[in-house]
Amino acid sequence: MEGRPDVDITGVGPRLYIGSAPPYGALLRAMGIDMLVLCAQEHQPASLLFREIEVVYAPLDDDKRFPTEVEWSVATDAARKAAEAIKAGRTVLVTCWMGKNRSALVTALTLHMLTGWSGRDIIKHIKKVRPQALTNDYFVRILSKVRANKKRK
Repeated sequence: MEGRPDVDITGVGPRLYIGSAPPYGALLRAMGIDMLVLCAQEHQPASLLFREIEVVYAPLDDDKRFPTEVEWSVATDAARKAAEAIKAGRTVLVTCWMGKNRSALVTALTLHMLTGWSGRDIIKHIKKVRPQALTNDYFVRILSKVRANKKRK
């Protein structure tokens, strides 16, 4: 799926992708995406614009501060839905406006739920596969506190 000039996405794990604002229409479905998580507070288009794809809304702000309790709950809920979809064999794309911070926060939480990796290990992994991601120091600091646990099944 990567390498398409018209769609900015990066694979971060089996059936888990991160990207910037997604294209409307049937392109994502044609690429095999089953679920789209929209994390940009300012970009929450109607689900009808994404044909045959489940859309999860997780409106988050990237204003260089720690997420509020409500935002943390929104992010973890979206990550839980994404992890459940992946466990069910579906392919998930997590997006925000630029594919850097809000989408990376939800993607990191999804990876933690799927793998049990520590936040620090997930940060390293995401930055390795998508170097432009996780530039919000507050998101990095809060993710760094996520402890490793046994791999979830």
